[in-house]
Amino acid sequence: MTKSRFSLLLLFICLSVILMISCSKTSEDKLITTNGQTCDTAGMKYGSNVIPVLQANCYSCHSNGNTDGSGGIRLDTYADLKKYADNGFLAGNISHASGFIGMPYGLPKMDDCNINTIIDWINRGAQND
Repeated sequence: MTKSRFSLLLLFICLSVILMISCSKTSEDKLITTNGQTCDTAGMKYGSNVIPVLQANCYSCHSNGNTDGSGGIRLDTYADLKKYADNGFLAGNISHASGFIGMPYGLPKMDDCNINTIIDWINRGAQND
């Protein structure tokens, strides 16, 4: 084998190793570990993924009959929630973004898994699925 062919082969091997390492790291980053549980937030659905997060974190203030002190904002129906998903308020509030009122109000921000579950659903069009 000539020296130039060997150099090209070595370069190819090095680039392949770097690519494999970066791909595995990228995939690993998408799986968030929270409280010992792995959180995959890709392909989130309204019924099976978003509603449980809302029930645990939002419905005590933002559901039927429980809107005193919450600005009259309801999140317990798809139509109501969709308005806030589409106008950016839901994502801004739950992520405690600058210029938004952090929710849940007066409590720590939800964990990244719950926030990313809702953000993924919004980014995919906030479908009623």
